[in-house]
Amino acid sequence: MIETNLWLIVGLLLLAGTAAEFISFWAQNYRNRSLLIGLSAICTMFAFGVVLVLVPTIIMFLLAAASAYRFINSLRLLHPKIPRPVLRRIVSRVSTIMLIGQLLIAVGYWAYLMLDTDVYIGVFDILVGVGAAIALVMFITTLSVFKAERKSNGVSTDLEAPTVSVLIAARNESTKVIACLDSVLATTYKKLEIIVLDDNSQDDTPEIIKQFAHSGVRFIAGKNVPRRWLAKNHAYERLASEASGSILMFVGVDVRIEPTMVEELVKRMGGSYDMVSVLPKREHQPGLGIFVQPLRYLWEFALPSWAHKHPPVLSTCWAIRHETLMELGGMKGIAQAVIPEVHLARQVSTGKNGDRYSFLINDATLGVASIKNTPDQITTALRSRYPQLEQNMITMFGVSLLLLLLVLQYVGLMLGIIGSSIALIIASVIGVTLLSICQALLMWQYDRKHVWLSPFIMPTALLTEIVIIHLSFYRYELGSISWKGRPINEPVLQTIPKLPRF
Repeated sequence: MIETNLWLIVGLLLLAGTAAEFISFWAQNYRNRSLLIGLSAICTMFAFGVVLVLVPTIIMFLLAAASAYRFINSLRLLHPKIPRPVLRRIVSRVSTIMLIGQLLIAVGYWAYLMLDTDVYIGVFDILVGVGAAIALVMFITTLSVFKAERKSNGVSTDLEAPTVSVLIAARNESTKVIACLDSVLATTYKKLEIIVLDDNSQDDTPEIIKQFAHSGVRFIAGKNVPRRWLAKNHAYERLASEASGSILMFVGVDVRIEPTMVEELVKRMGGSYDMVSVLPKREHQPGLGIFVQPLRYLWEFALPSWAHKHPPVLSTCWAIRHETLMELGGMKGIAQAVIPEVHLARQVSTGKNGDRYSFLINDATLGVASIKNTPDQITTALRSRYPQLEQNMITMFGVSLLLLLLVLQYVGLMLGIIGSSIALIIASVIGVTLLSICQALLMWQYDRKHVWLSPFIMPTALLTEIVIIHLSFYRYELGSISWKGRPINEPVLQTIPKLPRF
């Protein structure tokens, strides 16, 4: 009788919490919104607290997590970064979809418990099996990316060597720009133009760049960034407009290239590709960076193209034909995109002339290395993760669940050994092995010194990625985030996820 009454109270609290949540979307002042959101949180937290005491299962934890996401989603209305009417529609849509999802999961779980069968498979075992299946998909996708890249390596051309413009945007990079320019100037490629834009640095970066004028480096002074432009994208637009080369190669100041790199890149582009980007070798600094970078690469390599809607792309070093960039409208159509090269690669790979994009993997002849330190890697990850998820809380929730399913492979292996569950051990071993191989294949390309750490890096990297995703969301939606000292919350949140067709 007591338990029945408790469930009745839980139901009423959840109903009251949901009603308060949805009414808060239309409250006209800050005080009323705050009170309604607070009431919703109290009712929902108390209800799920009782539920988790009565039924402490994975499904109930999942439903509680979804409610927590709905609460955080509502908080966005208290600190709007975009026009309130637009945000209200977004927030209400997210909460509605997540509520429907919760109801479907609850009904499915109830139906599962009502099954009259002699064969019982635990929910945890099912989740581990699903995670192992996802690991298999990631493994197959990674192999297919490497296979496609090896085919592109054989491309060459007999056409006259094109002029290449190496374009570098720098802001407060006095400690890195010298080594970067030295490596570019050492190239063996003859038809080369080097342009560096100083983006209003507050240190002696412009003076350092000007010292390379005698070596042929062209200096451009930065201008004020127009409204609704990200500073780097505006710098790229100016660099492209000043360049005379038929191939534009964009590199960061933390990139170092071998003397043969430009020549090799031109060969691999040949007459077949209009855009390429390169997976660099990592020159790791001591610290947590070894756990931050792996998932950045797995996003590009191990997920099927339909999952992230673009081919593998990295911003460390990429090149595009000048004519192609102009046909796509330059950077104007993606002025607010945190990773503009992703949108360009998507267009080039699906254009009217077929797939004209290629992803290149670093080797001895290509020779591209990145020396980005751990703080810079973390900063870049926080800046890029939420935009990578198209500023969508539902996508963020789904990706977090996917990462947790992969983490369960390691948890399942330990529990299987402790509980002597052969089926659980087999499923977990398959998942852990496939994930470790994926990580080892990637690290063999960019960080061979640490390949042996692959099985240990992966679980930590997965958990680190979950933290980074949520910190990135918090910085964009509820806090503040900057890029080289410039706030970027509003320009990024107002960006259009897909590149307009020109």
